Amino acid sequence: MKYFIIFVLISFFSCKNKIETKISGFIYTNKNIPASNIEIGSKILYSPMHSKYAKRTDLVLKKNGEFEFEIKRMEMKGDNNFAIIFKKEGYKDEYRFVDIRKNEKIDLDTIFLNPIDSITLPNNGNRCTPL
Repeated sequence: MKYFIIFVLISFFSCKNKIETKISGFIYTNKNIPASNIEIGSKILYSPMHSKYAKRTDLVLKKNGEFEFEIKRMEMKGDNNFAIIFKKEGYKDEYRFVDIRKNEKIDLDTIFLNPIDSITLPNNGNRCTPL
């Protein structure tokens, strides 16, 4: 019985499938300038942001706007859809949704970041006094 349990445990842990997907593309501002100082995050849809079942690794961001990174995840039943989030201060966040089960390499092509529009609130003649 002891050997049977050991055999089952070894079989269970050795049969885990891993998904490794390489994601690449280019990222520019709306003026065709390569974006620098950007944050690239990933999120499994319908799961906590910092899920221990998936990792974004090996992020490379070149001066010409080219980026590349890898998503590693244990293959599990359920949702393997990812939201890739691109953030830069002063620009709107951009999202790309990918299904990592279907491809080992995904090319997101070119992503353009648009600036945040400034908002002017009307004063309506009211005088603001400091507290």
